[in-house]
Amino acid sequence: MKSQARRPSEPVTGRWSQLQPWPAVMAFALLFAAVLVLVFRAMLGQTGLAQVQVEAPFEHISESAVAEVLRPWQGERVMALDLARLERELSMLPWVDEVSLRRVWPDGIRVTLEEHRAVARWGETALVNERGELFVVPDASAQVDLPLLNGPPARSAEILAVWRELQPRLAMRELQAAQLLVDRRGSWRMALVQGVEVRLGTADPLVQSERFLRYGWPEIANRVDRVRYVDLRYTNGFAVAERERDAEGG
Repeated sequence: MKSQARRPSEPVTGRWSQLQPWPAVMAFALLFAAVLVLVFRAMLGQTGLAQVQVEAPFEHISESAVAEVLRPWQGERVMALDLARLERELSMLPWVDEVSLRRVWPDGIRVTLEEHRAVARWGETALVNERGELFVVPDASAQVDLPLLNGPPARSAEILAVWRELQPRLAMRELQAAQLLVDRRGSWRMALVQGVEVRLGTADPLVQSERFLRYGWPEIANRVDRVRYVDLRYTNGFAVAERERDAEGG
């Protein structure tokens, strides 16, 4: 029996004919999604800033100062906010170390502030954070519980590093430094809590401090209340200067 040929007028059936509508459906869905995105952006662009979430320790940072910076931004369009500018304004506040800003849908922003961790005073007007960076605050001189460091500002991290190295070495002799200073000539001076100034000179301050602990301190330990300073700026040896006795003491 011979097979019959399919007539040209007969419709083509099968899987392909069933899938033909999907490209049109997909194209419509993509177009609809694009329109939604445009509408959403337009709506959000017109949304004014109404909510500000602030996360900060407020141990030293002033809450009222933060509010004063944020007040002019209220009502600004959320999508048009210049976050970089706002970040700069917040970072200029006293005690502010790091600032993070994030938009929060639909009409807010989240502000996260981190405070400097002060580890020392620097002169009368600044403090030193844990990274050795200087920052200025109105109440720097009031932080009397912190040790005093000073010297060329560009050397603040170096001076802090030497300070940290000195503490455990001094503690082994039950000593503690209250100040560590570097003058314009690069000469180091250390003041002990016990009231003695140790003049270390321009040589390596850690090496000089070892000289003091090994030779200088044993020399003055039994009369430390009478010693004004120990001068280690000599190649061979050191000098000890005692306090002037008052008239009654003879």
